[in-house]
Amino acid sequence: MVEVSKCLCASGLSKMVKIDFYGQKKDDYFDIYLSDNPMFEYKGELQPSEVVLTLKQYDVLIFPSHYEGEGCPGILVEALSVGLPIIASDWKYNDEFIIDGVNGFLCDTFNAKSYLKAIEIILFDKHLRLQMSKHAYWTSEYYSVEYAKQRLQGYVGNSINLNK
Repeated sequence: MVEVSKCLCASGLSKMVKIDFYGQKKDDYFDIYLSDNPMFEYKGELQPSEVVLTLKQYDVLIFPSHYEGEGCPGILVEALSVGLPIIASDWKYNDEFIIDGVNGFLCDTFNAKSYLKAIEIILFDKHLRLQMSKHAYWTSEYYSVEYAKQRLQGYVGNSINLNK
């Protein structure tokens, strides 16, 4: 995010963008590299019951993860469920949730200019942002309990009752 902030500053967008960070601090990265930049703010940890309400306050989720142990990040499904377009790294399984250009953008993981381009599009193309928001919400249906039940029922037929 340090390199992304440099790109935002160089393009004159730093005053138009505010990026909040949530979650547990595992090291001093934020304090050392990001805390002096007014574009960034660490907001702390959220309780599970606070996640959806908090996500609804934003225009987009930026998920630049390149954590080697990353599995299927639940935050992506939560963001989709509130209609948030996602700007994410093209890392691990992110492409199973994000359809590039439809419900968000997949960025070259270590390329700050790739993130800058996605941020610029989201910032300046309101029509596309609204379309992505709709598609994000629609995409979230694929991760609902009802959809999973229907899929499972399709595999096993009527041999079991899934309504219990």
